[in-house]
Amino acid sequence: MNDIIKHLEEDRDRALAQLVEFLSIPSISAEPAHAEDVNRCAHYLAELLKADGFQTSVEQTGGHPAVVAKRIESDTLPTLLLYGHYDVQPAKMADGWKTEPFAPVVIDGKIHARGATDDKGQLFCHIMAARAHLKARGKLPVNLVMLIEGEEESGSDNLDSFIDANMELLSADAVIISDTAQYGGGQPALTYGLRGLCYLEVGITGPNRDLHSGSFGGAVQNPANALTKILGQLVDDSGRVNIPGFYADVIPLEQWERDEWAALGHDAEGLARELGVETLFGETGYTTLERMWARPTLDINGLYSGYSGKGAKTVLPAKAGAKLSCRLVSGQDPDKIATLIEARLKNLLPPGLTMEVVRLHGAKPVLLPTDGIYVESAKEALETAWGKAPVMIREGGSIPVVETFANKLGAPVVLMGFGRPDDRAHGPDEKMHLEDIFMGAEAVARFLELVAIVDGKRK
Repeated sequence: MNDIIKHLEEDRDRALAQLVEFLSIPSISAEPAHAEDVNRCAHYLAELLKADGFQTSVEQTGGHPAVVAKRIESDTLPTLLLYGHYDVQPAKMADGWKTEPFAPVVIDGKIHARGATDDKGQLFCHIMAARAHLKARGKLPVNLVMLIEGEEESGSDNLDSFIDANMELLSADAVIISDTAQYGGGQPALTYGLRGLCYLEVGITGPNRDLHSGSFGGAVQNPANALTKILGQLVDDSGRVNIPGFYADVIPLEQWERDEWAALGHDAEGLARELGVETLFGETGYTTLERMWARPTLDINGLYSGYSGKGAKTVLPAKAGAKLSCRLVSGQDPDKIATLIEARLKNLLPPGLTMEVVRLHGAKPVLLPTDGIYVESAKEALETAWGKAPVMIREGGSIPVVETFANKLGAPVVLMGFGRPDDRAHGPDEKMHLEDIFMGAEAVARFLELVAIVDGKRK
């Protein structure tokens, strides 16, 4: 591996310059005004990988394009599928950024830009690793297919159909994804569990128009009053979701998980200070990590009704609405949970009002194997690169495509993230430490070498 590592080190400046170019493209998939930027970013990435020796194409999906890059070395080698995304969350200075989100800058060893850690920076670790192998030896130790989509941050609406239509192209022995994080700075991790998602919007309608609260107050149901009362009954004072059947299919934590997570020494008080709250809150009987990683939740994401401008307007609103999301854990199904929530909401609706519930988005939770040749290879690669054995963790967020790959391709999925929990993904001043990018590239380079060894002992 010395020749590979040497090329990684020699290529740092050029790779960083290319990453800056990559991050400078405002590939915001959720905003139609940036559709051309998203398309430009896809072509930039395809040309970059083509120059490195991959067969590349920009594939139409019905929405924003996906980039496919492929290099097949031999039918006797294992094939890996790398998944990542080149699109990013919206960002502007008014959100609280200290630097322009699409003018990347390195400050104190960290590159600041939208997409730095989610997911352009982490994706670039794989590009650097593959390039180092190709430069040093003229070939990769495995067959490698890359699927890099442009709609992850806006729901991946067209990804499943694209995968269904390209099963042969995407067929692989294992899938590698770097869109998660380390446990903490300097402590590498492999993620083996992701929470799912159930996202709903509820609307309540009362009178046929906004009314004068003095003339009509006390005569009709107020949709805003009713909605807040309903929402207040969905979670009890102990943090437990108050919906019949909500926990029926939850797979409990195993004792080894609780023991290993307790040994991580999570600083709950430090987290509270970082978030600017006096104390943390959640379901009674579980630690903070257990609640964030392996327990389901229900949260109000938005509320709207009546008048919210300056000064007073004595209005009794005709309508009120809310957006709700549940993070789900292994065993729970988003469609079933949505049905339970809808039934509960309608059961709590007082007379004189009508209700509409719209299902906006869902994702199944995932629990991945914690052993096998690919997991063990990833552990070894991370430990060598970081000088510390990785820990096994879960993640509170969702990556819907993981469940798709695991079920449709029937291949093991390895979630090997290189960012840090405090990299501010989706927030202002998103960043990624350069040392994490360079160590991540080394870990990927070593991982490719390790999984190429497929003799009976490693199987």
